[in-house]
Amino acid sequence: MNCGFENVHFSFGHDEYLAAVFRRSNSMGMSKLPREMIYMINFHSFYAWHSPRKHSRGYTYLASKDDWLMLPLLKALKLADLYSKSRNVPNMDILTK
Repeated sequence: MNCGFENVHFSFGHDEYLAAVFRRSNSMGMSKLPREMIYMINFHSFYAWHSPRKHSRGYTYLASKDDWLMLPLLKALKLADLYSKSRNVPNMDILTK
């Protein structure tokens, strides 16, 4: 119990892959992404954790103190997530300035 999500085996998808690439890149001195950013990338699709349904948050028995500290970051990222905004395609000219 309370082992932390970093110690739980999730299905390996694009989130975990990108987080693993950044962890390795950091360890090789090629980048210096904060661990908070890598955590958000790794767990942003873990909806049972950051987006409870019917007032029930899943897997709390596995969450470590660090997972609880990172939860507000995941909730903030959720506000900008691909699936949570407008159906209108963003203007790329504005975004790339």
